[in-house]
Amino acid sequence: MQWQEKVHAPKPTIRHGLLSLVSSIFSLLGMTLFLILLLYQLKTWLETGFWPSLPVRILLVDVLHLSAITDYTSWYNAPTKWFGLHTMAKAFVEDLPLSIFFLVLGKLIAILVDGIAHFIPQSRNKVITMANFK
Repeated sequence: MQWQEKVHAPKPTIRHGLLSLVSSIFSLLGMTLFLILLLYQLKTWLETGFWPSLPVRILLVDVLHLSAITDYTSWYNAPTKWFGLHTMAKAFVEDLPLSIFFLVLGKLIAILVDGIAHFIPQSRNKVITMANFK
């Protein structure tokens, strides 16, 4: 009789499954918000002939009330330093569509969670089988 040891591929743990689920949820959430906003804009355009602009500013000012933070708004409205960063921030807030923002944010969070799952050690199962009876 000859015994032979076979090592199977790493077995995912419950943590890997949960992180994969969280990653999928954020990715789907981003895609869903993207589609909802895009369909809203399309519906409005079909009804009125006007394409509504939905930049990230709507989320920051109207939903999160970020304009109440005086340090942020004073620099945003009249910068005294970091002019290049101001130009980038203003373009991001004023020009980036909210639908694209949610799509990219959902995917970035999904990639981050997948990256975290990559560093969690996986368990290895060893199976010993008997082969080649002689």
